[in-house]
Amino acid sequence: MSATVQAPGPHAVVGDTLDTLSAITSPAVNLTLWRRRLPAALEASIAAHRARPIAGEVWFDACDSAPHTEGHFAVLLRDIAATDQALWRADIEPMVHAFAHLSAAHVVRATLETVTGSGCRKFHADHIGLRLLCTYDGIGTQWVPDAAVRRAMLAVGDNDDIVGDPASVQTMARGDVGLFKGEAWPGNTGRGIVHRSPPRPEGGHRRVLLCLDAGMVDHSRLGRVTLV
Repeated sequence: MSATVQAPGPHAVVGDTLDTLSAITSPAVNLTLWRRRLPAALEASIAAHRARPIAGEVWFDACDSAPHTEGHFAVLLRDIAATDQALWRADIEPMVHAFAHLSAAHVVRATLETVTGSGCRKFHADHIGLRLLCTYDGIGTQWVPDAAVRRAMLAVGDNDDIVGDPASVQTMARGDVGLFKGEAWPGNTGRGIVHRSPPRPEGGHRRVLLCLDAGMVDHSRLGRVTLV
């Protein structure tokens, strides 16, 4: 049984199935979160790869045939042991298909990489349509409910100016999938979800992050595409 609930603020929707992500097409929503538990076999593979860097990047064409897709995943997962690549592909492929539908993208840029630095340490809203993020290992991406953001400070202030109450900051769990709506989504100017990379703890940290971005978007279809 699936459950879909409102997260802090009516602009964020949380659920426990992939279909939760499709709520992002609502004008009132700028974040959807699919909360889930990773399969045990994939968890074991993630642990086995902690000693090796991962740096995969590929562009998926929404019209690609199966043989082309095979090649694309081989590139994306080139740093994953050959015996484990099917596990990772089984987890990532449904996200690629869902993201292509919901973003109305003809091509999808996928990166799977090890992140050791601070990344985007400042709270910000992306100037894009949609972005999908999933942290497979390490600390997840942080986001802030709309009501807790001082948007006038995004361009000129520091994190304390942008978010007055640190307790309002939300952190995605490892394995959760977030679909972030940015400023470039039609009608969403001034309402992009505010988020950042997690602060780098003393002693450093290591994350394995999947990121999907849209390319060649058919703007006539934005907001009218749903998962089937």
